[in-house]
Formats: sequence, structure tokens, C-alpha cells
Amino acid sequence: MQRRHALTTIALLSLPWLAACTPGGRSHTITLAQLQAALAARFPRRQALAGSWQLLLQEPQLQLRPESNRLAALCPLELSGPLLPQPRTGELTLEFGLRYASAEHSLYATEVQLLQLQLDGLPTRAAALVQQLLAPAALQSWGEVALYQLSAAEQDRLQRLQLTPSAIRVTAQGLEVAF
Repeated sequence: MQRRHALTTIALLSLPWLAACTPGGRSHTITLAQLQAALAARFPRRQALAGSWQLLLQEPQLQLRPESNRLAALCPLELSGPLLPQPRTGELTLEFGLRYASAEHSLYATEVQLLQLQLDGLPTRAAALVQQLLAPAALQSWGEVALYQLSAAEQDRLQRLQLTPSAIRVTAQGLEVAF
């Protein structure tokens, strides 16, 4: 019991993000600013689509949705392709839950839903066809983006302490990760 208490004390002193421990268990809050900064390093993202189309996703703006335990992302985009004389800009809005991938020590989007996809300057029929092309690609691309990854030092410390995230909850302050 004393050894476990000593390990917990070491964790609190050596892992700043475990300093927010609660009496019922260990937790850490990842703020919206931390998430936004981690995500900024992964954008812009270019994705090739069928028929020589190219989708360029710019850095998204994240929103916390604690009432549904989800996040939303407003993502500017640019689409170019053989039928467009010039690239078209627009934006998409997604909503998603989170999953922790222990092998990569990362948080990923899961259950991604496309709420809105808008392209500037296209006639209604053309926009509808392009949206059919873009929707699956946009959803797929978000499932592949690590939203947040633990540093090597954090991974080592968690492994030594035999701690793994057990639940992730979206709050008004950010993501509360329970251990």
C-alpha cells in the first residue's frame, strides 16, 4: 500500500497533467487551447480524390460540446479538379466523439458526422454533386488525424505507473481524461 502511495506521489510531482487528481480517481484536463495547438501541427492536409480532384483542408477551429460529450470542428477547405477553372473555397462542419488508441498514445475522432459542407461560387446542382464526392473523403480524413498525442516522456511515465486512460469526457474546460 505504501508503494502504491509513493508511486502516486511521484506521478503527481513528475506529471504536471496529473496534478488535477480528484479524490475518486486520477484525471487530467486537456484544454481547448492545447487541443487546438496539437491539431495545428497536422494541418493543412491535402487529400487526393477520385478523378484527379484535390481536397485541401486548412486548420480547423474546434468547439467543445459537453452536452453531447463531443467536439465540433469548422474546417476551411479548398477544392480543385478537372471541371473547375479555378480552385473553390468553402468549409465543412463536423461533429465527433473521441477514442484513445493505446498503441499510438493518441486521441482520434470517432463517430464522425458531417453537419455541413459548403462550397463558394458553384451552381446548386454542381454543388450537390461535389458534396457527394467530398463527404466520404472528409469523414475518412478526420478518422485518420491524431487530435492529441502524448509526448514520449508522458508515455514513459504512464507506462512506469501502469496508468492508461479509462474514459474521456468533454467538459466546458476541455477534455477530462480519467485514469
